[in-house]
Amino acid sequence: MLLVWAAMLVAAAPAHAQGLFSPESFRNTPLPPDAPLDVLSGSYVNDLAGKVEGSGAHVNHGAYSTPVYTVTPRHKPRQVFVTDPGHRDCSNGSPCLVEQWKRVPLPKYPVPAPGTDGWMVVYQPATDTMWEFWQFRMDRGRPYASFGGRVENVSANPGHYTSTPGTGFGASATSIPLLAGLQRIDELRAGTINHVVSFAMRDPQRGFRWPAQRGDGKSGAVTAAPEGTCFRLPPSLDVNSLGLTPYGLTLARAVQRYGMVMSDSTSVGAAFFAETPRKGSDPYSGPTGIFGGLQDNDGPQGVLRGFPWRSLQALAPGVC
Repeated sequence: MLLVWAAMLVAAAPAHAQGLFSPESFRNTPLPPDAPLDVLSGSYVNDLAGKVEGSGAHVNHGAYSTPVYTVTPRHKPRQVFVTDPGHRDCSNGSPCLVEQWKRVPLPKYPVPAPGTDGWMVVYQPATDTMWEFWQFRMDRGRPYASFGGRVENVSANPGHYTSTPGTGFGASATSIPLLAGLQRIDELRAGTINHVVSFAMRDPQRGFRWPAQRGDGKSGAVTAAPEGTCFRLPPSLDVNSLGLTPYGLTLARAVQRYGMVMSDSTSVGAAFFAETPRKGSDPYSGPTGIFGGLQDNDGPQGVLRGFPWRSLQALAPGVC
């Protein structure tokens, strides 16, 4: 089995080919087959699986996910205005959001994801810079957002906000960038995800662990995983024999090889994040879409049906 696993690592396309985050980051580094488990792995998995069985699981691809605008130097820089005047996170010389969002190369008609989070990402490969927004909106031609941040040198970033601009920034609850674990449309069409995937869970434990830099978990249950926890499917599990949907198999292979990291909380049992398409397009629905005409959940007609939640393993802190 170890020889087969090693061959898979060599044969797969390099995860850093997109230029997103450091090749050594947890986002792009395949998990070793003998990665150590958390001492509470069984409890964390039972809690997560129980929440999915009780409240369902979804693949967010419209509301409560993220559209990505890849822009060029030809896009005119604009100030994105901060709608939270009480924000004062400028300690230790960190640039405030007003400064981070002073020159954002916005597309002409940016549209955030539907839902109260209003997430959106702008990525400019030419300058190796990414901007992300929480509660983005346009008002009479002017762009506004409540929170988020800017990541410079994206190709060298470890997969979370760092001391510049500061670990308290970012659109997610954990300061793990939205783009780090987002399932992109092109890779889903190709059937291969060569990086870690982000997910959200209902009622995570208070506190957080690396790679999360902060968290919004409120549960006092020690059996609930905190945000930042990374789960994986065992390398010995034959995911091809599980009867998963094509999308489910693509996801399972990514979770087995790179893991799934909890980047946020949600009101359902669990939710994954797939790229929100541009307005007017829908690559997910219909018999020829990414979901093959199935629903975006774990129900009998859903793309997550049969996903082996109880086979997951929670990895020790610092592994992923």
